[in-house]
Amino acid sequence: MTFELPASLWADRVALVGDFNNWDDRSLPFRQERDGCWRARILLPGGRKYYFCYVIDDQWCGDFAVPCVEGVIPIECKGPRYGCVLETAPLPENNDAGERTFLKGGV
Repeated sequence: MTFELPASLWADRVALVGDFNNWDDRSLPFRQERDGCWRARILLPGGRKYYFCYVIDDQWCGDFAVPCVEGVIPIECKGPRYGCVLETAPLPENNDAGERTFLKGGV
């Protein structure tokens, strides 16, 4: 899966955090690519619900482009108590695990 944030985002450091990486703000950094957009890539099994948010220059924030719910981020994390919800579709039996879903964020 590829997460993308717009080129208009001015930041020194952007990270993806969620229940898939134990809310670790160092393990999944975004990279600003040649077109200016920020992207992070991660393999996520299909058919599951994931909770996530972004850390932009040490500020934890959600994404207005996807639904968010209260109370999913552990209290010991530095961020807000709400997280965004991402539900991945189950992969068809003949699908290669390399096929990705794309999420354009709207921070």
